[in-house]
Amino acid sequence: MNEQEQRILWQAKINTLGSLREFLSRRLEPLRHYAYLRSHNILSFDDYERIEKTAFVTAERAGKFLDVVVTKGPNAFDELYNSIKKENTQAFLLQAMNKSLEENLRRLLRPAHDNCVTLTDDNLPGPPEHGDSKEC
Repeated sequence: MNEQEQRILWQAKINTLGSLREFLSRRLEPLRHYAYLRSHNILSFDDYERIEKTAFVTAERAGKFLDVVVTKGPNAFDELYNSIKKENTQAFLLQAMNKSLEENLRRLLRPAHDNCVTLTDDNLPGPPEHGDSKEC
């Protein structure tokens, strides 16, 4: 994947977490994901303490958690996805993330149709919902 494709994919991931923020905040329990994300060098102990000390209600904590994850680089989205997948209890969150990511990628790629990017299973964190790959 070239640099432009990587930037588009990263922006789509940021947009996905932003557009799903309220949905994820009401359903995501950060405590289930700290250890996994720390072991994959996405979050630090300082991040954990900052999130836990600044928010007392689970939805607020999850919102703060998402705010921090978004700042942790291109792999953070994928590792959060993998952590949710590993928990194996909230598949509906994975489906929503995949659907939103695909929509955001389409939206971002539409104006750049001259620089076509092929979306494959390797580009997305989970299986696409319709077919094996998508091309613009």
